[in-house]
This record gives sequence, structure tokens and C-alpha cells, in this order.
Amino acid sequence: MSQHVVFLLHGMGTHSAGWSSDAISALKKNATAIRYPQSLTNDFEFIEINYGHLFDEYVTQHNKNADSLAGLMTSKQIGAASSFFRGLFEYAASSLSKEEFVVSALGDVFLYRLAEYSEVVRSFIIQEITKTLNDRSRPQWSVIAHSLGTRVIHDAMDDFLESGNNRAIFKKPVSLSMISNVVHLLAYSPARLWRRTGVWPDKRVTMGACFRYVTALHPADPFTWIREFDPTPDWGNNAEYGGQYLQVPISFKEITQANTHSFTGYLENPKVAAAICWGLGRGNSFDPVYDQDALIRRTARYAEKTVQGNVEKVWKKARNLRDERNLTAFREVVGAIDDLEKYIGNFGASLFD
Repeated sequence: MSQHVVFLLHGMGTHSAGWSSDAISALKKNATAIRYPQSLTNDFEFIEINYGHLFDEYVTQHNKNADSLAGLMTSKQIGAASSFFRGLFEYAASSLSKEEFVVSALGDVFLYRLAEYSEVVRSFIIQEITKTLNDRSRPQWSVIAHSLGTRVIHDAMDDFLESGNNRAIFKKPVSLSMISNVVHLLAYSPARLWRRTGVWPDKRVTMGACFRYVTALHPADPFTWIREFDPTPDWGNNAEYGGQYLQVPISFKEITQANTHSFTGYLENPKVAAAICWGLGRGNSFDPVYDQDALIRRTARYAEKTVQGNVEKVWKKARNLRDERNLTAFREVVGAIDDLEKYIGNFGASLFD
């Protein structure tokens, strides 16, 4: 049986080949730990779709910077999010240290909202998917998208499934895993999003855009704050409650790095990895299978790596020292504090790095 193809779509910013390697490595380790019955190495083929060059070419050709990008904006082009985007670019224009980030990264988000460019990106994505599937005799396929990539694949799937031939020839994907899902944030008209799209999960082959839909939103990820992906009953005839949709329960304390928007950071979380495995199913059966007890154990170990877990480790040693009145254990406490300090040092990075 041919490998199940999993397309990977990146978020904002510049991405070179191999941008997903760390994230997929984390996913594979978690899948093994929770005893997912298939091999993510042998049974699946992960294929990156890099589309950032389309934005780079546009910016280069038109010599855009934060000021000129802000001047391009109209409410028609960016819809209800106009104040959000204008604020971003005004912030960039006020600080040289932030301009490169906003133009190269958040600029992608704005440029995608331009009708002429969103069509170019969607067409490119569909072309890459169909060519790859044709070259591999049209196997099962799925998508894992991050950040801006969630909006890109959402729009591409709307276009893709408008053609009955595409659904008949390539089938619909087994799963869409939307990591740091900004589909709602980037909606032109949020009020119309849920009832106007065909991108929702459904058990029926002829309905919806996938069999299962996963969404992951970290409460500390600032790009999920403004408009959370929270479907209404309009979405796919209440698809949210059809058993084919899963929103990963992530708590604020589950932080292991400063960049809470990081694709790798999300996939290091065993619950996110388990949800992706749930979406991918098991071979042709689509049965979502993994070991729940193994997931609990893996999640417990992951918790030790979080901010709260590291602080609690120090506190536990200090409490034992206090209770035992054993000053010989003081070295252990000092060592734990030193470990904590080094851990906190990892948070010297930021969203702008």
C-alpha cells in the first residue's frame, strides 16, 4: 500500500527547505511514546509546501516597507481586521528593530488578504497538491498547517472542492490539522465565515472537506487571541458536534519556550500530537487509535518540562529541605535553582526573533 501523504504548510515569514524537520521529529517521538499503531516514518510521507517565495517576490518587485504596506490597506482589502493590521504596521514603522519582522512575516498575512495575491497562493497550493498526488498514484492524504498556512489551506480547499472532478479524482483529505488556527482571525467577514465555507469535517465522502478536523490553539499564543477559532452551528450543519472535530485542550501553563506561536512548540505537546494521530487515523480504516494510558504518562513527563513543572521541581526540593531540616540537602536545592535559572534563560528569545 502506498504511503499516506501529509502536506505541511508553514506560517508567516521566510522558510527554507526543511523548516518542518524539528516539528515533525517531535511529532514522531510523541507518536511512538503514545503507541500510535502506525509508523510515521514508514507509513506516511511528509511533504513541505513552501509558498513564502510568492510574498518575497511581491515585496521585492514593489519595494514594500512597513509605511507603504500600511498605505495600501483599505477596508475592502482586509475586511473587518483593518484596525488589527494597521496597528501592526504602525508599530513596525515606529521601530526599526521590529520593521523587518513585520514586513517579512506579518506582511505575508496582509499581502495574502489582497485578492490578487490570495488567488495566486491558492492556485499554487492546489497545483502542488494535485501534482504530488498524481505522481504517487493518488494515495490517501492529509494536511498539517501552521498559522497563516491554516488560512491558506482553508481557502485552497474551498477552491479545490468546487470542482467535482477534484473530489472524484483525488478524494478529500483524511484530516486537516490546523495548528495555531487563524482561519477566523483572517476571515474577510467573520459573520459569514461559518455558513459560507465548505471546509468542515464529515463522515460522508461527498460532503465537507475532510473526514476529521483538528484545531490547536495555545492560550498564550497571541495570534489566537483576537478571534479564536470557535465554530458556530452554521459550520457544516453543526459539524463541531459530529464527532469528527477535535479542539485540543491546552492550558496556559503548558509553555516550554518564549515563542508560544512556534510550530515545533505545539507539536512537542503530546496532546497536540495525539490529536494529529487521531486525525490521521489508522490506514484505510480511518480508525483513530493510540494508547490512552501511554498518552497520560507522556503528558506527565511533558508537564515537567513546562514553566510550572520547573518551578514546582524547585519548590518540592526546597519544601523537603524545610521539612527535614537537613542542610546537607541544600546543595540539591541550589542545583535545582541553577537548573531553573538556565531554563528561564531559554526564554530570552521572543516572537520577533
